[in-house]
Order: sequence, then C-alpha cells, then structure tokens
Amino acid sequence: MPLGFEADMGDLLWAKVEQKQRAIMSDENLRKVKLQNVNTAGKLQEEFRRLSTEMTSAFKENENVAVKAMDEAHQLQIEKRHLEEMLKELKEMEQQIEHHGDKIEKLESRNQNLEDERKNLEKVVRLVKMELES
Repeated sequence: MPLGFEADMGDLLWAKVEQKQRAIMSDENLRKVKLQNVNTAGKLQEEFRRLSTEMTSAFKENENVAVKAMDEAHQLQIEKRHLEEMLKELKEMEQQIEHHGDKIEKLESRNQNLEDERKNLEKVVRLVKMELES
C-alpha cells in the first residue's frame, strides 16, 4: 500500500502544483485585467473631460447666440414701434393734405366763380357804356 500512498501523494503534489500554476495564471490575468481597466478608466475620464469641455463650449456658444437673438428681437421691436409711429404720422399728414386739398378745391371753385362774375360785370359795364354812348 505504500506504493498507492506515494502515488496518491504524487498525484496530490501534482494537483497542488497545477492549482498553484492556475492561481499564478489567474493572478497574472487578474493583474492584466486590472491594468486594462485602469487604462480604460483613464481613457473614459479623458473622453469625459473632452466631452464636458465641448458641451460647455457649445452651451456658451448657444447662450451667446440666444442673447444676440434676443437683442436683435428687441431692436426689431423698437424699429417696428418707430415705423408704426411714422406711419401714423404720415396718415395724419395725408388727412391734413386731403383736408387742405378740399379747401384748395373750394377756394379754386370760389375763385372761378368770382372770375366768372367779374367777366359778367365787365360785359354789363360794356353794355352800360354802349347804351350811355348811344
């Protein structure tokens, strides 16, 4: 039986050596995986920083565009009010011109009537002169 015991001991030692080798390989693989994870984490952190910087830049740019758009909209509102006021004034002036035009037409009509009366009076004066002379 000692032979069987030695064989079992040899098998056990061999199994122990294999187990130790597997443990060493597992430790080595674990170390490699940890190193890869550290590298990946570093790359992810760097990518996060880059994206964060890009987002901050884009946000600021969008904010600037929004501020400019609001300023432009405000300026356009001011211009619109000014143009509306000018239009109102022009309409009032147009009404005044129309009113004055009506007055001018009336005056021209009165002037024409007076001119017609003057001509008639001249005819009457001529007729009266002619009668007085005859």
